Amino acid sequence: MSNVKTITNQTSDDNKVTAAQYCYLLYFAVMFFAKAIGLYDGQLLYNISIVVGMTLFGFKVLMSRHSIFELCWMAVLLICGFMVVLNTDQRGFLFYMTLVAGIKDVPEKKVFKTALLILGFAYPVMAFLTLSGIVSEYYRLHHKIGMYIICHGLGYPHPNVTHITYMILTMLILYFVRNRSAVQMLKISILLMIGNLIVFAYAFSFTGVIAVTVYLIINFCLTQVKSARKLWGILSQIVLPICLLFAMIGPLVIKGHLFDVINKALNTRFYLSKYFLTTQPATPFGMRFIPEELENYNYTMDCSYVYGLRQLGVIPFIILISALFYTIYSLNKKGRDVELAIMLGICVAGVTEPFMFNSSYRNIGFILIGKCIFELSDNISKRLPDFMNKEIHVLKIGDKEVGGKALILERVSGFIEDVFLRISGNKKRYVSLFFTMFIVAFVSYYTVVAHPTTMYVNDDINEEHDWTGVMLTEEEVRSLEDSGEIILDYTGEGTPMYAYEGMTPVIEYNRRALAAGLYTGAFCVILVSLCAGFSRRKR
Repeated sequence: MSNVKTITNQTSDDNKVTAAQYCYLLYFAVMFFAKAIGLYDGQLLYNISIVVGMTLFGFKVLMSRHSIFELCWMAVLLICGFMVVLNTDQRGFLFYMTLVAGIKDVPEKKVFKTALLILGFAYPVMAFLTLSGIVSEYYRLHHKIGMYIICHGLGYPHPNVTHITYMILTMLILYFVRNRSAVQMLKISILLMIGNLIVFAYAFSFTGVIAVTVYLIINFCLTQVKSARKLWGILSQIVLPICLLFAMIGPLVIKGHLFDVINKALNTRFYLSKYFLTTQPATPFGMRFIPEELENYNYTMDCSYVYGLRQLGVIPFIILISALFYTIYSLNKKGRDVELAIMLGICVAGVTEPFMFNSSYRNIGFILIGKCIFELSDNISKRLPDFMNKEIHVLKIGDKEVGGKALILERVSGFIEDVFLRISGNKKRYVSLFFTMFIVAFVSYYTVVAHPTTMYVNDDINEEHDWTGVMLTEEEVRSLEDSGEIILDYTGEGTPMYAYEGMTPVIEYNRRALAAGLYTGAFCVILVSLCAGFSRRKR
């Protein structure tokens, strides 16, 4: 029988957390915020975030009560993580293992709430800062649906990352929007789908828009079509096996025309998976891939499952897949349909995106994995010898309670909830305000800003290398911009610029008009809501 004390009250309504729990929430906030604002490996600020986050994780473990058995399997996971780092320089597996190992006794809903507050703030702000030109962004020019289109990163390292981040935001929203009627959930799903299409209008990630759509369908079926619950339960158990078979066996056994069709639909991902599966060896803890030694230095593993097996190694891959299988089984058995939908949505998206196991730190499924593993550990420990259940508690201060009202998380979430309650309480008024200001801003943009006929890009993103670039003087650039033409990344008179006409500049112009309408409408709604709140307090 386990002697380790476990905090049983884990509802998000509890306004008190222990110092150990608070330390974990800070660790998670630091790591998640770094990625939510688009930081990536190599940046000084990101490296500082890692040091701070890992230090907080270390204190959390020291502050918590753990049995010897728990410390043993936690150590195994972390050692595997360090082995992967040493062999591959990839830190994602280690980061996710710290998320799992540190989550004991931390209320699940508080972790999700932290994630929602951070991403719900960072995502629209990053998009605004980049679309307005205040902050530079990553974007690429790609040939899609018969034309050249700018694919925006909106502050993130890649357009696909932008769309997967929206999927995570959608999951966080639906985690808290539960126990609603089918009609209400349908309306919410439609709103999120509209957001999905808006993000697609900028990122133009086909795999991203499909991933979000599939997740919304899974969530609605699991949570609202209760009459088919047994069927959903059976189907949920075969989603991961199907994903694994398609992602890892499919590229090896599918041949000919069908292979070409799938490969084209997945934007060469099928071929890339086949390349890494057939040319790179399987290793216990992964290996470094040197771009110059590959068939093409641009080759990357966009499939999470192939990335897990080849980049991270066989042992970490077995750990990850086993954890996924058990978590899906456990959630299905308990009837936790909202959480199950999140896990299944992540598994499906992982077929075409690498975020499941890399250092993106966006896979919120590991929150659920961590809770399930500690629950399993507790059940196993009851059958172990007493010495394996001996309690280790280094820093006793971890048990000290911290009042929720003193926590930034609770104060910020309370403030935001008040804003949303005011808006939802007067839906018609705020919806009318939003659409009125949206139309005013949208039409004003069309009226004031000249329509472009040409868009100029520099050599970094130019896709037609046979074209002859033009050298523009600063005076010519100002003249072109005054006439409405779009100039991207002009760095000086010695920089060749390439002209794209047709729909390319038209689409970019319409995106800017759309952004003006969306942000003007949203800003006015929030401003009026805040003013209404302040006026009520004065009364």
